[in-house]
Amino acid sequence: MLAQIVFLLLACDTGARRISTATVISKRLEGFEEHSAKYLNVSSQLDTDLNLETVLGGLVPNTASGPALPTSSFMYGFSCPFQEWYPKIPANFGKWEKNLVDGYKETYASQGSPIGIRKNDHNYGTLLGQGNTLGFVTAKLTLGEGPDFTKFGLFAESGTLDAVLRFSDFGADASTTRFTRIALKIPLKTAWGNEVNLLFTETMDTFPISNYGQLGVSLGGGHGSILKNALYGVGFAASAAGVMGKQNFGSVVMGRAFKKETLAKSFYSQLPYALGEKQAMKFSLVPKQKPCEPNDGGQTCCLPSAAKPTNATDALKFARLRAGAIAKFLEECDAEFEMQLQVKQRGFWNDRTILRNGSSSWSESPVKVLINSFSFAIPS
Repeated sequence: MLAQIVFLLLACDTGARRISTATVISKRLEGFEEHSAKYLNVSSQLDTDLNLETVLGGLVPNTASGPALPTSSFMYGFSCPFQEWYPKIPANFGKWEKNLVDGYKETYASQGSPIGIRKNDHNYGTLLGQGNTLGFVTAKLTLGEGPDFTKFGLFAESGTLDAVLRFSDFGADASTTRFTRIALKIPLKTAWGNEVNLLFTETMDTFPISNYGQLGVSLGGGHGSILKNALYGVGFAASAAGVMGKQNFGSVVMGRAFKKETLAKSFYSQLPYALGEKQAMKFSLVPKQKPCEPNDGGQTCCLPSAAKPTNATDALKFARLRAGAIAKFLEECDAEFEMQLQVKQRGFWNDRTILRNGSSSWSESPVKVLINSFSFAIPS
């Protein structure tokens, strides 16, 4: 919940690790505990967003006694490597974090402090939280298809791997604009915590926040400067409008995306991840199953059309309808997706796009990294 936002730019996704506007991870995690001393020396590689220290008002230590909350080492047996590599964070980082936590607490308390694993975080003031579970399924990935330049981390593996997926929605239950997401978890001994966690969002291949400055404004904590807040506020509005309104006009504004059921949609990482030491990647899942053709009652293994909620009453049915469609399809057919990567070379000609422009689409042609389609079904 909180960590998904406050560590967005210091994210600890594993195997393939997220790059953001101010972090470049160029080291592969192979036995982090054994090699941590070696890797702790790369903190000098922290790239900056238009001179991070000047723009954001200085850097401060990221410690338990500092202004921001680090990931506790006891959670996974050892601390997050990003936290070790990049111990300095923007001076206002703790303010952003406190602003978020205070908002959560106030909203949560005002609604009676409900308890339960089936609660939607977004109903209680969480900006980027855990939505309703739409499906929890097992999966198989058969790797080894990708070209040599893709074979790092997870994609260096070959053979068939077990995986688990969680489908969820994004947005409060009463919201009429809801997107679906996938969390894909794969056991991998060379990954931090021995697990790869790949996160996907439907339809949009870019993220509506471009850089660290816009993140501070979007989290509500600001930068302690009217000029900076105005500068990054305008930038954030432009980035969000570009992603939601320009790049995805037909899908989002005109509503084409909402006419498809979850298993007929494409899903994207949105932000880049590191791929080895000299490359960055975005990854996606492209569905093999299609929407049913109209007026053809004899079709099998296709998905019915969906509809965007038009009011709060319809919106309350959204999660149940999406979950029902997933379950019904998987009772009769396996779902299949093709996993694809877009890859950019690191270098001054690409680094600004990779590190400082999360809202930009990439033009690189996707490459397939699966021998067979990625398939999954309801656990027996």
